[in-house]
Amino acid sequence: MTQTTDLLNEIYTNVEMGCYSLRHIIRICEDRALKTLLEQYYDEYQCILEKTNDFFRTADKPPRSNGVSSFGVRMAMKANLAIDKTSSHLAEMLVQGATMGIIDITRALKDNQSADEEVRNLAERLLTHEDRIHRELRFFV
Repeated sequence: MTQTTDLLNEIYTNVEMGCYSLRHIIRICEDRALKTLLEQYYDEYQCILEKTNDFFRTADKPPRSNGVSSFGVRMAMKANLAIDKTSSHLAEMLVQGATMGIIDITRALKDNQSADEEVRNLAERLLTHEDRIHRELRFFV
C-alpha cells in the first residue's frame, strides 16, 4: 500500500502544479490557438486530479500536497511572467514544466513498481499527457 500511496502523491503533486500553472497562464494568454490548447491540457489535468482524489477517498487518506500555492512558487511564476508574456515564453515555461513532470513521474513509476495497477495506469496516463504537452508546445517556442 505504501508504494501505491507514494505514487498517488507523486501524481497529485504533478497534477496540482500543472493545474496551478495553467490556470494562471490561460488568464494572460492572448494567442487564441495556444489558449485553446492550454484549456484542453487543463481539462485533462482536472480529469486525472479527480481520479487521483477518488483513489485517496477510497483509501481514506488525504493527498500530501507539495504546497504549489506557496508564496515562493507564486512569486517565481509572477516574476517569470513579468519578464515576458509572449506566446513563445508561455510555451517555453510549460515545456520546461512538462519536462520536469515527465522526469518526476517516470522516476516515481520506476520507484513504485509494486503500486496498484490502476494507480500505475493513471500515472501512465499522466506521463502520456505530459509528453503531449511537451511535443505540441515546443512548436510555439
